[in-house]
Amino acid sequence: MILVDTSIWIEFLNRREPFCNYMLYLLKHREVMALEPIFAELLQGASGEEEIQLLTDYFNSLEKPELENLLIKAGTNSSKDRWFAKGLGIIDAAILSASLLTKTPLWTLDKNLKRLTPEQLVYEPTLA
Repeated sequence: MILVDTSIWIEFLNRREPFCNYMLYLLKHREVMALEPIFAELLQGASGEEEIQLLTDYFNSLEKPELENLLIKAGTNSSKDRWFAKGLGIIDAAILSASLLTKTPLWTLDKNLKRLTPEQLVYEPTLA
């Protein structure tokens, strides 16, 4: 499983290569994990009912981690490790916390999020 950050989903939804084909591969092989804060961000920026439906369909079809009180845990982690002072807001703190709690690799283009993710959890596919 791979936790795909909002930044990668945006590249995929905009059909930008090499992200689009690689995401299609991951989705086909059921390798993508959905996280509510990521899809909340995507839905917030959706450009109409069709895109809202597409995102909702993806969210409903993908595996999700069982994480109770994720935002509380994210706030605690952020406070303890001073993520906010390092440029990470609460949504990115939730994404990073989910990766840490589930030990799921995180694929992101966000420089601050990538920098604060432990090296063993940074997903770096070879994109051609």
